[in-house]
Amino acid sequence: MPLATQNARPPAIYLPLSGQEAEGPAFTPSLGDIRRAVEASAYWRALEAFVRAEAQLTEFSRLTADWDSYGAEPPNATARESAAQLLGILRTSNLPPTRVVPSSEGGVGICFVNGEAYADIESLNSGELLAVMYTGTEEPQVWEISQNEESIKKAVEQILDHLTS
Repeated sequence: MPLATQNARPPAIYLPLSGQEAEGPAFTPSLGDIRRAVEASAYWRALEAFVRAEAQLTEFSRLTADWDSYGAEPPNATARESAAQLLGILRTSNLPPTRVVPSSEGGVGICFVNGEAYADIESLNSGELLAVMYTGTEEPQVWEISQNEESIKKAVEQILDHLTS
């Protein structure tokens, strides 16, 4: 058998990702191609938001009293654990937070923004969960959420409806 035939590439059994002909050079995505695909993916953006939120929650354990220079208490273990549980429910509901912040009321605020629609859930140091929603300059809706999974899921559904309506 001639050497050229021995080294010939076997025919491709799939179409290359670039749309090139199977006989053409193989498509090798660049790091930039991969980065653009990840940035365009709603799945990866949501995953990144949850990873960032969990990291921020960990950082809140390092805050000290008067962290905001107005006398606010830092989020305590109760507030942080409740917020972590809430993040788990948000993940299964596919509702990534826009921001996670320490609350000046003492606790953790998990915030959501879509255009002019705003909502947040505050996990307070006292163990209470409070929710707020509003759009633009309208009057905010505020309510307390019971500390059980069913009530939390119901509040998350209301927030999701608010943000997408």
